[in-house]
Amino acid sequence: MKFFALISLICLSSFAGRVYKDSIMAKVNGHIITSYDIQELSYREEMRLRQIFNGPELPSRIIDLRRRALDILIEEQLILDHFNSNDAYQVPSSVLEERIEKSIARRFGSDRDKFYDMLHQKDMTVEEYREEIERGIILELMRMEFIRKKIVVTPHDIALYYAENKNEFASPSQMHIKLIIINKSKGDFESRVTKLKAELKEGKSFDELMPQSDSQFNGDLGFLKMSDIRPDFLEALKDKNPGDYITIEETAQMLFVQLSEVRKSEVPPLEKISDQIKSKLNSDQEKHYREQFISDLKRGAKIEKYVE
Repeated sequence: MKFFALISLICLSSFAGRVYKDSIMAKVNGHIITSYDIQELSYREEMRLRQIFNGPELPSRIIDLRRRALDILIEEQLILDHFNSNDAYQVPSSVLEERIEKSIARRFGSDRDKFYDMLHQKDMTVEEYREEIERGIILELMRMEFIRKKIVVTPHDIALYYAENKNEFASPSQMHIKLIIINKSKGDFESRVTKLKAELKEGKSFDELMPQSDSQFNGDLGFLKMSDIRPDFLEALKDKNPGDYITIEETAQMLFVQLSEVRKSEVPPLEKISDQIKSKLNSDQEKHYREQFISDLKRGAKIEKYVE
């Protein structure tokens, strides 16, 4: 039954006119989260999904997105409740006023009429706009205090992760492949193949002979990852040296395949990827401390979800 509540949200939405059917999706310590709240949060991403997907996959994508949006709204309400339950936490009025002015200036410049038009379109009062800005500040401050301030990534952490996970950063082994195709249906197939083999044996370069290919495409396939190369090519080329070629006969054609060059897998030096590793470790720690923080808040909270 709860699953169909989310399905119904898709049917009841009108994104072109941005009209929503409102219903209660969850309660957090008595605070109501509605379908309207969920769709306001997920609106932009839903529009992107509707441009990419269609058919039966689209509803499931939207349902997953709205589930994530609901979880975010529950977490945010838990954080707001924690802030409001402690008198020591305050948003200085000067900070709030400055943030409001910057928000208006960024979106509307000096044109206050456009700002008021936006409020009218969203059926929002100036005070509600202030509350929305304040909500953002509170969430930002609390995440900084309980999550981001705890994140510490040292040079030792970076070096240790690099040493233990080098394969994660290794470039894939690659082969530079060139191809000549001789179709059996075009001209004297046997004599063409014999002639091409003789010319290669005489020392003519593969590049020089590639115009003989019956393919309409360029025979230089460039560097390919091993995973992108045909298994029969890989097997036949594994013991070959750069410059060697193999032949593979198929039903309708003969393939001349040259191994032009090999690039072995390489691990970049630590100094080149230290910033990348630091970013990953930062992200991992932030996720850990966020989950820990939210888990602590949930212990004393009353959460009722009306959808799965």
